[in-house]
Amino acid sequence: MKKYFIFLFVAIGWVLSFFGCSEDKPSGETSALEENPKIVRQFLYDGMSLYYLWAPYMRDKKPPRLNIDPVDYFESLLYPIDRERGWSWITDNVEELLSDFEGESNNAFGFSPTLLWADGTMTNLIAVIKYVYPDTPANEAGLKRGDIITHINGEPITSSNYLTLFGSNTPVTFEVRDQFFENPRKISITPRKISTDPVLYTHVYHYPEQSKKIAYLFYTEFISNYNQSLYNAFAQFNREGVTDLIVD
Repeated sequence: MKKYFIFLFVAIGWVLSFFGCSEDKPSGETSALEENPKIVRQFLYDGMSLYYLWAPYMRDKKPPRLNIDPVDYFESLLYPIDRERGWSWITDNVEELLSDFEGESNNAFGFSPTLLWADGTMTNLIAVIKYVYPDTPANEAGLKRGDIITHINGEPITSSNYLTLFGSNTPVTFEVRDQFFENPRKISITPRKISTDPVLYTHVYHYPEQSKKIAYLFYTEFISNYNQSLYNAFAQFNREGVTDLIVD
């Protein structure tokens, strides 16, 4: 029996809600979900009506009478810009989800993409790389911040295959251009388990003429397992007498 976990984009961050039922059942018996699939649809609707950034948008999205897949129903609920950017999502893989919370991602490439429509038809997408983690397949393949992915395994990026950007069980070939949409190239990447320390980059800029030391911190997300990295960064800033701080 699947457990569905939904992640909703809200004003203050990410909110986790879940629907759970027994993973095991006696042979020949049906689960509550199989007997009454509208339970999941109602759960999704109720959760998004309460916690979703665009909760008012749910007023016209009440659960249908038809029996449709929970993932399809969830996708139908998403606000257009959320569907475009991929901010909210649903998964039934709790083990991989908990690993992500701990900064350990399985079958990952090691980059973070932002999705944009390729043109006004809103059919195909492009993925702009926001950042690349060190010591990952993406870094080893030469991907860098600002690169643009246009195709996945020879196919344009669409709503049907964009999730491959976030991980895969098999090697993937990306068609990539630089930030000026030039120098097209193909890159094949084999995903693997990676560690994602959110303190991606730090630097202190010295401006003696202004009596200032400005610290720059590139912090990707809140992961408690790596709090020590954050403490170390601020300890370094303190030792260098930083007067101003930029957090990216």
